[in-house]
Parts: sequence; C-alpha cells; structure tokens
Amino acid sequence: MNGGVKLKREFKKRKKKTRENRKNGKIEKLKRKKKQKEWELLKAEREKKHKEWEKKQKEWEEKKAERERKQKEWEARKAEKERKQREWEERKAERERKQREWEERKAERERKQREWEERKLERERKQREWEERQRERERKQREWEERKLERERERERKKQDWEDRKRNRGGGRRSTGGCYISTATCLTLGKPDDCLELNIIRSFRDKWLSKQKNGSKIISDYYFIAPKIVNEINSRENFKEIYESIWDKYLKTFFDLILSDNNDDAFLVYDRMVNELKTKYLTNNYSNYR
Repeated sequence: MNGGVKLKREFKKRKKKTRENRKNGKIEKLKRKKKQKEWELLKAEREKKHKEWEKKQKEWEEKKAERERKQKEWEARKAEKERKQREWEERKAERERKQREWEERKAERERKQREWEERKLERERKQREWEERQRERERKQREWEERKLERERERERKKQDWEDRKRNRGGGRRSTGGCYISTATCLTLGKPDDCLELNIIRSFRDKWLSKQKNGSKIISDYYFIAPKIVNEINSRENFKEIYESIWDKYLKTFFDLILSDNNDDAFLVYDRMVNELKTKYLTNNYSNYR
C-alpha cells in the first residue's frame, strides 16, 4: 500500500516536475526567442549603423579625395604662381640690370656731354678771344687805313689848292679848291674854268655844304675819290661821251636845283652822281667814301 502511494507520489512529482520543466522550457524558449529577436534587432541596428558608417566613410573618403584633388590643384596653382613669380622676378632683375646699364650709359653720355660742353665753352672762349684780337687788329687796320686815307686826302687837297693857286696866279681871284668831276665835264664841253656853272658849284661848296654837319668830311672824301674817277674816265676812248652823259644825267639837274635855291635836293643829286660813278669806274669801289 505504501509502495503504491510512494509511486503515485513520485509519479505526481515527476509529472509536476515535467510540467514545470515544460513550463520552464517554454519560458526559456520564449526568452531565447526574445533574446534572438533583440539580438536580430541589435544586429539590424548594428548593420544599419554600419551601413551609415560605411556611407559616412564613403562620403568622408569622397570629401577627402575632393580635398586631396583641391589640394593638388591648389599646389599646382601655387607651383604655377611660384613659377610665374620666379619668371617675374627674373624679368624684374633683367629690367633692373638693363635699367642700371641704361643709367650707366646715360651717366657716360652726360659725362661726355659735359666734357663736350666744356670743350665747346673753351673753344667759344678761345674763339671770342680770337675774334676780339681780330676786331682789335681790324680796328687798328681801319685806323691805319683812315690815317692813310686822311693823309692822301690832305695831299690831294694841298695839291689841288696848289694847282688852283697856280691856275689863278695873277688873276686877283681867291683860290676856291677843285671840283674835279664838274670841272672835267665843263672843260670837256668847252666851257672855261671860270664859267657860270663852276662858279655856282664852288659857291655851293664854300657857302652851303661846308657849313653843314660833316660838310668838311664830305668835301675831304670827295677830294680823295673824285680825282681817281676823273683819271679812270680820261683813260677811256669815249671819255667825251661819258662827260656828256654826266652833264645830261646829273649836272644839268644839279645846277637847276641850285638856281632854284633847293640845295638839299642838289646835294642828293651830286652825292648820287659820285656814288654811281665810283661804283661804275673804280674796281675797289673805295668803300670808305661817305
């Protein structure tokens, strides 16, 4: 009896234990399933995060590649800029070298220009000194020629006075000096030495011309040049025709102006006659006359 009860109790215990084991197994299974699901969710979450990380990694690598590309471009631009900078500096150095050479050549040209100007100034100074000496020599030469001409005029005047005194000796008339061209013209035309025309011109000379400014010098110059003109005309074969043309062209008008008391115009006519005859018949023109 006791054995059956024990068996029964044991059976019940085993059955209860089995039921508990089964119950515990389900619970474990449910727990395992739950854990499996949680693990799968974690795995999915990890995979999702991994994919996101891979995506971010990929983006980061792309950004890194872009940065590296930009870095390479920047370095290339920097290298190009440095190359251009070096070229610019080389060109600048070349320009500065050429500028220095140009400045040196300019300084050399200026130095040579200053030397040339100094030599020019020295030449001009010597030229001025030479011109001053030359002018001094010319002045002395003119003074010597003037003194010589003055001596010749004085000799001619004394000679003419002597000839007039000789010609008028014993006639009781005052010596009046020579009027060479007028006298030669009148004598050639057959007029006497004391004709009306010659007396008129002598009176014009003594009473009007000698009292004018520089009148004495004009008369002295005329005494110097007139004999040479007369000698040159007398040496020509047609001297009579020349004197006749002088009478018609100059002296006739000259005497008419004196008779009309127009002494200024008469002097201009006579002066023009002397200058034109001097230019025509004298080779050196005797430029010191007047």
